[in-house]
Amino acid sequence: MKNSPHFGFTSVQARHGNTELGKNASIASFLAQILRNSTSRSKFVFIRVNSRLIFRFSPCLRVKPALRRSRSVVCLLLFAIGCHRPPAGEPLTPRAFGTQLVEVSGSRQVAGVGNDLAQPVVVQVNGPDGEGVPEALVSFRGEGLTFTPAQALSDSSGQVSVTVRLGAEPRSYTVVAETAKPDHTAASLELREIALGYEQKVGKEVNDQFCIRCHDSESTRERVSNFDNLSPSPHAFSDGAYLNNLKDADLINITRHGGPALGKSASMPPFGNTLDDKQITAVVAYIRAVADPPFQTSGVKYGK
Repeated sequence: MKNSPHFGFTSVQARHGNTELGKNASIASFLAQILRNSTSRSKFVFIRVNSRLIFRFSPCLRVKPALRRSRSVVCLLLFAIGCHRPPAGEPLTPRAFGTQLVEVSGSRQVAGVGNDLAQPVVVQVNGPDGEGVPEALVSFRGEGLTFTPAQALSDSSGQVSVTVRLGAEPRSYTVVAETAKPDHTAASLELREIALGYEQKVGKEVNDQFCIRCHDSESTRERVSNFDNLSPSPHAFSDGAYLNNLKDADLINITRHGGPALGKSASMPPFGNTLDDKQITAVVAYIRAVADPPFQTSGVKYGK
């Protein structure tokens, strides 16, 4: 029996009499060939994964139709578990090249340090006509980040989806996606993702419970936004262009005593009797973490 590297397993082997699984063959095609040609009742097909026998059957065609259908189902199942996966570590070869990379979805997500983002990052390779380019190679990198997979070929729509795990530091991270262009230069795309530390996660929880209904203009199944009913409109917590200009003490004062404390709108109610000091400070830490553009101050860097 010969090892086949085409399954994502350490070792996959198949044998029928003196016929063995070829180096570049899939189990599905191997079984299909045997089922078409074999008439022997005495020889069995043996399939092993990591040296463990997982399946054995006789390929004799002179059996009940139900059994033939069972063998067909087995072939389909084996195909589904990855018969055509490339060998682990084998470089992917692009069959096409695009001219630009665009984001489909997944940037500016927020998660705890060391966690996977809730949604995959999806990018698309486009050609000069703006249409998606299938089978173009896209690679991903980013300091402190882990990607699954780190590279992939674009699908029939030109898209590639990747799972991103954030690093151990609470800060902003940059996802860099790259694809080769026909002239051998690279098209690249940078996306920002945000990892929250403990205090910032507490701030997000407070925001989700008390703040988001007014400070987020989007409604969801769980809540109806009150944003459009307020005048002047509240600032989103990610509105760094405005909130970055306010001191931490000002944000704490507004949260504790309401908008009039700083000459702002009375539509911002006081939360001093609802939230304790740690919760209010945590909300400010969360605002600084999600600010766009990123908030920066001496000694602390929330954006990178």
